[in-house]
Amino acid sequence: MNQKDLKRTLPFLIKAGIVPLIIGHKGTGKTQISYALGKELGYDRVYNFRLALCSDAGDITGLPNFIMVDDEERTSFRPPEYLPRKGEKVLIVLDEINRVQNRQILNAIFQMVEKDRKIGTYEFPADTAIIALANPATAEYSGTLDFRDEAFKSRFCHIFYSPTNEEYLS
Repeated sequence: MNQKDLKRTLPFLIKAGIVPLIIGHKGTGKTQISYALGKELGYDRVYNFRLALCSDAGDITGLPNFIMVDDEERTSFRPPEYLPRKGEKVLIVLDEINRVQNRQILNAIFQMVEKDRKIGTYEFPADTAIIALANPATAEYSGTLDFRDEAFKSRFCHIFYSPTNEEYLS
């Protein structure tokens, strides 16, 4: 899909609650398109979540916090900074999803992008949108996820992105 078609398609997917996974080579504008889309659709904030920098699932779910509930100690999680605050409309960009090496991180992402849009007990506001970005699974990119995994394939609308020469140069 070229840039023009991608820009025309993304708003429809987001409105339908479908998480697009834009797969394209480095330097072709995937991240910039996400920022422009967030601005165009009126999001208060676009959060670029560089997944290659995550060391464990706590980077996504938040850090544990011990609380007392009915005289019993329970675990809750402190919300990470990327989570939308009350009344805030956020577009979350899961950048470099192909570089996730930790299964726990991937499982946390799966919960995030499923229809109920949760992280642990935190529920995303209805107007939170998520876009995932990746490089193709080729020898050119080290540490690349196998996109053939059925659990991975079923959670995203896979879009293979390649701008035209004119789009790339502009």
